[in-house]
Amino acid sequence: ALSEPLTPKQWRKTLEQFDLWNERIMLAYCAAFGLPPSLLDIGCGTAAMVKLARRLSIDAIGIDLIENEEPDIVHDLSAPINLGRTFGLVMSIEVAEHIPAKKIGVFLNNITGHVQKGGQLVFTAAHPGQGGDNHINLRSANYWRNELYDRGMNFRLDLTNRLQLAWMNMPMPMYWLVSNVQVFEH
Repeated sequence: ALSEPLTPKQWRKTLEQFDLWNERIMLAYCAAFGLPPSLLDIGCGTAAMVKLARRLSIDAIGIDLIENEEPDIVHDLSAPINLGRTFGLVMSIEVAEHIPAKKIGVFLNNITGHVQKGGQLVFTAAHPGQGGDNHINLRSANYWRNELYDRGMNFRLDLTNRLQLAWMNMPMPMYWLVSNVQVFEH
């Protein structure tokens, strides 16, 4: 039997246990690529990466559905949003699989519309067969690559491999991120 979806409070508690690891994910990105001038974390959860980025003097904003004190913007990511600016780095870590298939185009437009020309997108999404809470849209890496390419994003295998190596050298409980990550340039 399928379990009941988590309440927002339960989901937040689930996410909190990964805060230190999410900070390390951001630090590993910075070690591999340097400090980005700006960051938009789409589906920021507890905003661990946003808060760390700010401590590193990065202009950072987080968006999430769950209303709490962390996200700068509370928004349903399956609905259009335009912040009126773009960012040097946009991250969407394990969010896409929570978006209904019929709304995925809007979600991807929300992401790609905020990556500045020459900027990067770090994108991870659960693959078919990957377990997790409230996963409703599991797709292959190739599916995401094609969808993002259609929106002006270029998959960079070299940059993906660089980030994978940085994350592999950091033992973490979210071992699936290494195989799920893809880096794109706009």
